[in-house]
This record gives sequence, structure tokens and C-alpha cells, in this order.
Amino acid sequence: MGSLFAGLINSAFSGLGPIYAQGIGLTTPHISIFMSITVLGALIFQMPVGRLSDRFDRRSVLLIIIISLTAVSGVLSVADDFGIWALLVLALLFGGVSQVIYPVTAAHANDYVEEPDRLAAASALLLAYGTGATIGPLLGSVLMDWLGPVGLFVYITISSAVLACVIVARMAARHGRPAHLQTRFQLVSSSTPAAADLDPRTHPRKPAP
Repeated sequence: MGSLFAGLINSAFSGLGPIYAQGIGLTTPHISIFMSITVLGALIFQMPVGRLSDRFDRRSVLLIIIISLTAVSGVLSVADDFGIWALLVLALLFGGVSQVIYPVTAAHANDYVEEPDRLAAASALLLAYGTGATIGPLLGSVLMDWLGPVGLFVYITISSAVLACVIVARMAARHGRPAHLQTRFQLVSSSTPAAADLDPRTHPRKPAP
């Protein structure tokens, strides 16, 4: 579910974000900066969030991420008259919390998968992400057509709130895995089919001589 919703959210933003920015009156240079700074946010947030997810229940860390994403998206959904600097700060935060959903989800999945099955698990995660990435821009565009540019972040706010509910339900249904039994967090891309091959967790370990 985390992988699916990561696709729903991130693909909608990457495809419709420039249209949102243009719709609220940003110039072409400002649109470029707005989109680029979300990537910077992802770069800044990846390692700190990853280290936290290695020390605590990953679902708790992911829930905090999703709640933060819901809050930031909610603010952006009413930010059509904000100044450029406020928008850039919000974009930095948005990129940081939205782009870590997939790698934390992948790490959580690998905590419960035996080593021989990790390549198949990584492929399944990418399939779920790709499914969400196919649907996300379509759903986001419907709300943008209905509500205007801010409809993009209304859509993302609703999507992230639903994912938060899913996480809470799963946390109530099952105890978390002890930190010492968790696999190590890895930086994982969700944008390439080669992600499974690039993830060192999917490589079988050679037996000791």
C-alpha cells in the first residue's frame, strides 16, 4: 500500500506540478526552481529519515512522514497567493517527505522477506508503484479541472490521509519488528525498473569460505 500510494502521490506531482505552479502565477524561472527544490528536499531528507527508520518501528516513522505530508499538502492547497519564498520552503518540505515514502516502504517490506525472495519482492513493489504512477496523474487532473490548480494538492492531501489511516490500521493489527531484526535502510529509486538490481539487499550473499 505504501508503494502504491507513493506512486499515486509522486507521479501526480511530477506530472502536474508545473501546471499547478503556472496556474498560481509563477514565472517560468520560478516554476523551474519550484520543481527543482523538491528534489533537493528529497536529497536532504533521505538519510536522516532512513537512519530513524533503522532505529524505530518503520511504520511509526512512515506515519510521521505521511502526517507531515498531509499537513504540507494541505497548506499548499490554499497557497495560491503565497509569496515565492514561502512556496519554495513548502516545496522543499514537500519533496523531502513525499520522496521518502517509497524507500521506507521498501525497507519495511524487506524486514519480512527472506533473502531468496527479495528480488521478487522488489519487483512487486515497483509494480505497485507503477500502478499508482499510472493512475495518479489522471485522478489529480480531475480535481485540478474541478477546483483549479490547488486541486493537485487537495488530491495529494486526501491520498496521504488515506495512507495514514492504512498505516494506523496495520499498526493496530500487528506489532512492529524489533529494531535489531530490521534490515539496513538503503537509498532506493522508484523511477527505474533497474531499482531491484541496484538494491544490495536483493543480491544473494556468497557463502563464507
